[in-house]
Amino acid sequence: MKKRLFWLIICAICHAGSVFAGDTIIISGHPEYPPIMWQEGRTIVGVAAEVAKTVFTEIGIPYEIKATGPWKRVQRNARYGKIDVIISAYSNPERRAYMDYTIPFIKDPVSIFVLKGNKFPFNQWEDLIGKRGNTVLGESFGKEFDQFMKQNLSVERTAKVKQNFQKLAAGHADYAIIGMYPGFACAAVTGFKDKIEVLPNPVVEENFHMTFSKKSKFKHLRPKANQIIERLKNEGVIENWVQEYLNHYETKHGKKD
Repeated sequence: MKKRLFWLIICAICHAGSVFAGDTIIISGHPEYPPIMWQEGRTIVGVAAEVAKTVFTEIGIPYEIKATGPWKRVQRNARYGKIDVIISAYSNPERRAYMDYTIPFIKDPVSIFVLKGNKFPFNQWEDLIGKRGNTVLGESFGKEFDQFMKQNLSVERTAKVKQNFQKLAAGHADYAIIGMYPGFACAAVTGFKDKIEVLPNPVVEENFHMTFSKKSKFKHLRPKANQIIERLKNEGVIENWVQEYLNHYETKHGKKD
């Protein structure tokens, strides 16, 4: 009886190990941040998705890249362990409480977009005080600017970048705070390419990182991910993907000049 119980325990342990080995990493990302990441059908594509594919293919573990809703929900899913990895996110203290970050893989200038003809001097954050701003729900622009924005600025939030541009065109906002890459990509396919412009100085220049949920059993893979990301950066592969996916996004969604 004891011998049989011993073997049952051994089999159970082996079975648990095989289930773990066969598990799939669930990956998600921002549904509207081209060319870095955006939703197509039920998946997320773009530069960050290519980084994730390369990382987990080289590590040799199954993965699934899924669209899991708006950006705020994606972050909430990572917080509660419903997804294992976010393919690209800025770092801030709140997010670091529930996610572990890889090394950065690309810089992302955050810009002030305005309606053409409505430029104003912008040399410091204080130049935005007294003006009406807007940005996208769930966006963070680093601890310092997030705090400055909360304490000093009047900024409304919308679900999509296109809605930011629409508010500018309707005169409901004086400026929009948008990442430079998705701002240009969205403008190119929504009819705003010749209607908006960017003020010369970025608000901030943030880094994009891949993140692992602290509740994920795959978070131990982060050091291996760092090694692969570092190699991709050194080879210039990620920079090439930026232009490739800018072209892909414009072709896929149609230029509307």
